[in-house]
Amino acid sequence: MSKLNWSYNPKKHDIYYPANKDKYIGKSNPITRSKWEYDFCKLIDHDERVLEWSSENLYIPYMLYGKQKRYYPDFMVKIKTANGKIERWIVEIKPYVQTKPPIKGKRKARKTLMNEKLTWEKNVAKWKAAQKFCDKMGCKFKIITEKQLYR
Repeated sequence: MSKLNWSYNPKKHDIYYPANKDKYIGKSNPITRSKWEYDFCKLIDHDERVLEWSSENLYIPYMLYGKQKRYYPDFMVKIKTANGKIERWIVEIKPYVQTKPPIKGKRKARKTLMNEKLTWEKNVAKWKAAQKFCDKMGCKFKIITEKQLYR
C-alpha cells in the first residue's frame, strides 16, 4: 500500500486477502475503506479477464484552490478484452451521489450543502487530473458507483 495520510482502523477498514496472489501487484494486501471497495477487490481478483491489479499504489498530482495535492486512485487494473486487446484502467469507487453536483434541498442544512460542494469540487479536480494522466499514458479512467458494481 502507498503512503497515505490516513492509517488502518479495523473499525472502519477491511483488509482484502487476494485469492489469486499472482494477479495482485501491490506490496501489501489492499486496505479497503468501504464494502464497495472490498467487493470490487473480490470481483477483479476472481475475474479471468483481469491480468493484474493493485490498490492505491499510484498518485496523480492535482491542483485544488491553488495548492498542489496528491490523488491516490482506488485501483489500477490490467485486463484482456474479448478481442484479445490489453487495456489498463484507473478505477475510482464512489457513491453515486458524489458523482453529481450537489443540489440544494428544502431540508438540507447550509453546512451539509457546503460540505457537499467542497467534496464535489475536490472530486472534479481529482477526476480531471486522472483523465489527463490517462490520456497521456494511454489508459482509461473509470468511476464505478454502487449502481454499476451491483447490477
